[in-house]
Amino acid sequence: MLVFAALSALGMGIWFYRRPRPVSPAQLLLVASQPKPAASHPASLHEGGEVGAWISPHRVVRGKGGDKLCFTGSYARERALWWAAQLAWQEGARYRLDLAVTAADFTRGDENYPPHISGDSEDATGEDALGSPDFPDPLPGQVKSSVPRVVLVSPSKEPLGTGENIWVTWAKTPGQAPVWANRIVTVPTHRRATRHADLPSLLWCRLITRDHTSESAGKLAGKVIFGQLWPQFVGAVAPLAAIRDNWKRSQSLQAPVAFDAQGVSYLDLVKDGPHALLAGTTGAGKSAALTTWLLSLALSHPPSKLQYVLVDYKGGDAFQKLQSLPHVLGILTDLEPALTKRAILSLNAEIKYREQHKNRQHPRIVVVVVEFRVLATDHPDLLDSLIRLATLGRSLGIHLILATQRPAGIVDGQIKSNMALRICLRVLDTADSGDVLGDGRGAQLPAIAGRAWIKSASDASGKLVQFAWIPHAEQAEQLAQLCRAAWHPPAPARLPWAPPLPRRLPLAQLPPAADKVILGLGDYPHRQCTAPLMLPLRFSLHLVGSVGSGRTTLALMVALQLANKGQEVHVICTSPQDFFGASFNKAHHKTWPGTIATTPQMSLELLKLASRGQLSGTLLIDDCEDLLDSLERTYGPLSGNDLLAGLCRQSEALGISLLVVSGPSTASSRLFQGIKTQIVGVIRDGVQAAQAGFTPRVLEQISEAGIFVFSPSREATPFRAAMPPIPEPENFLSSPEVRLQALPTRFDLPHSPIQQNLANIFALGLSGPLPLEREDFERDWLVIGDHSSGKTNTVHLLAKFLPDHKILEDLNAHDPRLMAATELGTSPSLETTSALASPSPQLEDPTRRMPVIASVSPEVVQTTFSGPLSELRQHAVLIILGSAAQCRPFLKGIDCQALPDQIGLVPGRGIIIKKGKGLAIQIAIYPKLR
Repeated sequence: MLVFAALSALGMGIWFYRRPRPVSPAQLLLVASQPKPAASHPASLHEGGEVGAWISPHRVVRGKGGDKLCFTGSYARERALWWAAQLAWQEGARYRLDLAVTAADFTRGDENYPPHISGDSEDATGEDALGSPDFPDPLPGQVKSSVPRVVLVSPSKEPLGTGENIWVTWAKTPGQAPVWANRIVTVPTHRRATRHADLPSLLWCRLITRDHTSESAGKLAGKVIFGQLWPQFVGAVAPLAAIRDNWKRSQSLQAPVAFDAQGVSYLDLVKDGPHALLAGTTGAGKSAALTTWLLSLALSHPPSKLQYVLVDYKGGDAFQKLQSLPHVLGILTDLEPALTKRAILSLNAEIKYREQHKNRQHPRIVVVVVEFRVLATDHPDLLDSLIRLATLGRSLGIHLILATQRPAGIVDGQIKSNMALRICLRVLDTADSGDVLGDGRGAQLPAIAGRAWIKSASDASGKLVQFAWIPHAEQAEQLAQLCRAAWHPPAPARLPWAPPLPRRLPLAQLPPAADKVILGLGDYPHRQCTAPLMLPLRFSLHLVGSVGSGRTTLALMVALQLANKGQEVHVICTSPQDFFGASFNKAHHKTWPGTIATTPQMSLELLKLASRGQLSGTLLIDDCEDLLDSLERTYGPLSGNDLLAGLCRQSEALGISLLVVSGPSTASSRLFQGIKTQIVGVIRDGVQAAQAGFTPRVLEQISEAGIFVFSPSREATPFRAAMPPIPEPENFLSSPEVRLQALPTRFDLPHSPIQQNLANIFALGLSGPLPLEREDFERDWLVIGDHSSGKTNTVHLLAKFLPDHKILEDLNAHDPRLMAATELGTSPSLETTSALASPSPQLEDPTRRMPVIASVSPEVVQTTFSGPLSELRQHAVLIILGSAAQCRPFLKGIDCQALPDQIGLVPGRGIIIKKGKGLAIQIAIYPKLR
């Protein structure tokens, strides 16, 4: 019995000595945070580079770099954390512990883990007492990215980082394991991994987080000066040589930017990025951090390897200190959104260029956007272009840095998936921090400018840093100027966009085109070039713009260009001086190869000729609203609208080119729906622009007068309009088919002896003088007009030219004089001897009825439906004197020119109806009545 008792005591002693002793996870993590490894534990020894740790008293789980383990079963979450803590404790020289989980992962219910098992009541009370919001929710790991890690990952996340890491997660069952897990570890079914209830809890996680955060924060200085990063440049004796030497050692896109707990902290856009998202509230040091980062990059890499495109949507002050850097291609602001859009479109074209020239060395382009929230809100199309740039440019040397004060709500999935490098300075809301870091750490940062969390592709948990800052703006400007002085490029750098459109563009600077019409210099950012914008000689255009947009100047340039080419050009305008300039005179008017219509009558006649296909060349209508208003005032509501609408629809079929200039108020009118090509200039009224259907996307490309957008379809091409050329009258068409002239208010026959070409001229028409024809000497004439219309002058003038006619003035409905005039052989009642009269073509025939020249008032004619007067009206040559309203009743069924356009009576102004056609005339003044 004694022997048996001794053996039993020995066995119990051996068991007690060899029993599995529980290890506190808090102690494990505390040891794991130390830089030196602890002694090797037997469970970790294994050949082939594998490491292992206990998950139960009788089971060891092993792993190696690249493994992605998922623990399943009872308390899988706690065993996963405990296993990772052991491994980091035992293999501290090879692996560091990192936690990519949140507090929410430790508060989710677990039906296999009843509340009474989580510890005694005191533990529960203590956890509640210490569960203060002062403790941050995330569980960061303060480790350097160069050391392989054991990372505990939330099941809702995906692993990020190098293949040397060991990733650990958990799930209730193997079927619920994340798809990225490559190993399933089933934990034992008994309740405890150790004898005591010492598995990790939420309180323990928060305490470890607080200890690590406090330790790291305690090692950070409250302020870091830029000179601490670059002591060799700040205050150096020969800074230029030092900068050149440093450029020779350029690698990747690495630059020192801050200090962390271990010393200088570097950012590398290539390894940590390729794109970055930076957030920080006002006063958090966001602009200072950006300035430090960009200036450090410029000191580390020459302009041949690094270029900047800086976009500031806070007004343009953020990058003023850096504008002297030779790396800066351009600084764009929200004050000129068109230039920003142009640059982004050009950068998207740069992607295609680099894809086609992969064998060439291209500098890396870093696009920095400050306050991209404004860009995303006001210009969502630009944000889409930026995202496309980030997606396609990541492998072609194009990097993005997006900075904003409040990222919440605008950082969507596409931005997050492209922005692997996240920098979060102090923000006000947890939501802002969550959109950048995935947790609320950024909202818990102290109010220290430059204090930030940095997460990257190689460091998913992040690290706490203190950004360096430049205390004086002059120092940043001086360093930028030193970089410029140190840079001596062998050749001018290739820009990713074409030069901007010039402020002034003479037409002679553009290459001539015989069969084209040049509008100006077009800007094609999607092709990274500018090129002349041309039209065929047969075109149909609607030019829209406010007064002062340069619309009339553009129309004049087109008119002079066509005239210099020998084309027929007709212009409808308010006045020649308003369209052609103050120096335009009568001599210019006579040589112009077409009609210059400045009156409603001429304008309406031009529209009629064009709509009938009787006009050739080009018709330009300046200030279309004024034309329609004048026609409506003169001829009644909607006069000319149908003609103009039909002309807009059928101009090409009618064989003419058409250019209509109007303001934005009528841009969407149905009159112009037939014109497919639009040119838009500056529109100063935003309401009118919206009513006209022009989007801000189009209008923001028009920065000033003389800049237009050419829009033949959905595409919109901005261009600088060329200046009008010098007129070349020697090249003008000398005899255009149509050249109308405005009717004068008074037409006097010359006093000089009669010239052959002036013989028998009794009136002026729109096309020139109107002479009497041979058959007019034998026809009856009926002059219709009111008092003061010039009726008496017309009768006397005709009598002077037609001495064989009987004169009958002021007839009434049944005037006996008209009856007597039908008697044979009656002689005229007025002396008709005139040197201007042509001899009667026939001898006096006593059997022939004498033709008459009669005058009558409109009221008498309109109320007479039978008798000699009615018959006379049917066959006589009619001259109707008066306004358009007075002439219109006599013109039913008559193909007539435009009616008189005067408001009151102009003596001698009217319409002559002969051979079934009506012509606008101005009767000459009878010499004796002058």
